[in-house]
Amino acid sequence: MTSRSKVLQRRKAQLLEYIVAERVALQHQAVEWQQLTAPIDQGWYAVMRYRPLIFGVTALLVVSSIRKPVHLLRWGRKALSIWTSYQLFKRSSTHLQK
Repeated sequence: MTSRSKVLQRRKAQLLEYIVAERVALQHQAVEWQQLTAPIDQGWYAVMRYRPLIFGVTALLVVSSIRKPVHLLRWGRKALSIWTSYQLFKRSSTHLQK
């Protein structure tokens, strides 16, 4: 074996080690990324799961707001008050459990 082929083999071995190290680092970063974005993904999957319902409700709201815009404001206020009550109940129930 010539010295040139030995140098080339060593260089190839170094490059292969570098590639393996890069793959391990990339895999580690991919796992971290998936853990960080898991809440966003779950929210997106929930939106996609209820997409037909969301589109249907949106269509009804658009049609009703075109015909009678005052009704949309009333329903909006009711929805906001229900949501606020729900959040208040949720917060107070978690304080009671502690």
